Amino acid sequence: MGISLRESGLPREDFFITTKALLHRADPANALKGSLKRLGLDYVDLYLIHGPFKVDLEQVWPTLESFKDQGLLGRVHF
Repeated sequence: MGISLRESGLPREDFFITTKALLHRADPANALKGSLKRLGLDYVDLYLIHGPFKVDLEQVWPTLESFKDQGLLGRVHF
């Protein structure tokens, strides 16, 4: 996907990029940073929580909010 985005020649703003966190297997910060690296992007527009059933969302939520503050999430609104 990252190669296709780069080779398209289109501006980043023309794409709405979504990725997801498997929170039960990895911490969300490393998962997002890994996705951004693989995609070759500075931010994604939407970050989904995949299968949040075994995770304490109250504990993880501040981390997810910090992604927005760091500019890792684009046009997302909580």
